[in-house]
Amino acid sequence: MTPPLPPPLMIAALPAAEIGAPDRRRDAGVAVISFRRAWLAQRLLASGVSVRHVVPQLGHPLLPDIRPPLLLDSVSMPPRMLTAILWELRTVRHIPTLALISGDAPGVGRLLALAPAVHVVIADTVPPETLALWLRMAPALAARRLVTASPAWVGVVAPAVPLPAATLAALYALAPYGSEPSASLADAAQRIGVSRRQLCYHLAALRAALGVPPQRRYRPHALAAAICQAIVAPPHG
Repeated sequence: MTPPLPPPLMIAALPAAEIGAPDRRRDAGVAVISFRRAWLAQRLLASGVSVRHVVPQLGHPLLPDIRPPLLLDSVSMPPRMLTAILWELRTVRHIPTLALISGDAPGVGRLLALAPAVHVVIADTVPPETLALWLRMAPALAARRLVTASPAWVGVVAPAVPLPAATLAALYALAPYGSEPSASLADAAQRIGVSRRQLCYHLAALRAALGVPPQRRYRPHALAAAICQAIVAPPHG
């Protein structure tokens, strides 16, 4: 006797691989996260590099299973989204990543340098052939990053003053992309598994490094916004 089919709710609850969903790790092309899809795809295709666009999901995990390398275009990306992607690359999915950056956004470079998965930071003004060359070198770059504290910098100067090491964790704790902001500093600390005192210590160091004035009335999401604004703000002078 043929067993009955499970009800629709049970089918919906099955893992994607069991209901015939495609495995994105087998898709051809370089995985790309970008707000400039058409522009970037045109540049890569002109150099013989095929592209498959990846859309970050709301919730956790943010990134689907993808085959490395990942090309992360930080230009025009909201700081909270960029922070969440870098945090996930650091803690959940160590996907070898090449990051594109605008030459007038050194603060974003300071964020990118905090993620060990980011092997190369490349100016978005380099010729397409140069970008394609670095993408093809991704396997060799993975070995290099294991023994170096900083990614390679191509067409852009490495930041002279790094951000505190706990920056990604602190920002993710305060207001993770795709999730509700933490209601309090205690909730934020619990999100990343540290004490409230430890989180406050890291936040004080981060505010001091960025020149964000301390205020007792900062709510977590407002503090995250102030820190992100200070990071991406253009340099004075």
